[in-house]
Formats: sequence, C-alpha cells, structure tokens
Amino acid sequence: MHRTKTGLCVILICCSTAISEAGWFGQTITADWYVPDNVTILESHNVVVAAGVELPFGSIANGGNLAIDLSDTQVRFEFNSLAIWSPATLNGWKFSDIPGAGPNIIGASLGPMSPGISGLTNSALSCDATSILGNFVGVTAAGAGDFYTIDIQFAPEPSSVLLAGMGLTALAAIQWRRRKQRQGT
Repeated sequence: MHRTKTGLCVILICCSTAISEAGWFGQTITADWYVPDNVTILESHNVVVAAGVELPFGSIANGGNLAIDLSDTQVRFEFNSLAIWSPATLNGWKFSDIPGAGPNIIGASLGPMSPGISGLTNSALSCDATSILGNFVGVTAAGAGDFYTIDIQFAPEPSSVLLAGMGLTALAAIQWRRRKQRQGT
C-alpha cells in the first residue's frame, strides 16, 4: 500500500510538472515599441528572459521612466514617475519569440496592477502563437511605483503532453493491478 501511494505521488508530480513547464524563461524575446501604428517601430530590444529586470529604468531610450521585466509567464511594466501613453492608432509594445523556438502562446490577460493605473483593459491586448501585443493608447500611470502586468498563457509542449499521458497510463495500470489483486483474494 505504501509503495502504491508513493508511486501515485510521483506520477502526479510528473504530470503537473510536465504540463506547467511551458514558458519564456531562457528564451530570446524581441521587445518592439510601436508608435504611431502597427508598422512603425520606435524602439527594439532583444533580451534573454532570466532573473532580474530585462529592460531597467534608463535602458529604454524613449521611455526613461519605464522598466520592463519579463518572466516565464508574465510581462511587468513599472514606472518611476507620471506616464501617459500618448494618443495614436497604436502606442504599445509587442513581445515576440523566435517562431518554433518558444512554446505557443494561447492567451494574454491583464494581471495585477497598482491603483494608480487608469485606462487599461483586456481589450488592449492581443496575441498569436509567437507574440503578445499591448496597445496602451490613453493609459496613465499616476506616479512612481505604479505598475501593471500581462499574464501569458502557453500551450503545453508536445513532450509535456506525452509525459503527462505516460503518467496517466501508469496511474491506470496501478488501478487495474489493484483491482485484479482484490478480485484474486
């Protein structure tokens, strides 16, 4: 019985770990600032997603009061003073991975944000399999310490799905074996 419980725990850990491993950590991401439309790039940066802030204050030439931190499943915009995204057709950032190199993006939504942020809704976000785009026209950050985040949802990688399937198959085999043992006694 103890061996069965240990086996079940290992299988469940493998399944949950395999499915949750997709993300941007370790990936090279292109961060493009588009203004005033979806063709004109004001600024572009290639960054590797790792611990720490990828684009700290002062590294963005046209936005010294902005820092951008990318993590495995989130993009965080932080401000050190009042900031207003000026009106245009498009004024925002697009974050793209190399097609085929990163996991497929299946969704983007607003995550936590400070109370000083106004004018930002989920309708400002869009995504495809390799990128997310935030159009921040009219968004205001009241001052230092204000932030907002974009949560990114990724499709499980095929190897993850295979590992999870193997775990579930093993679980079914254990249950089948237990049933056979009960029928035999």
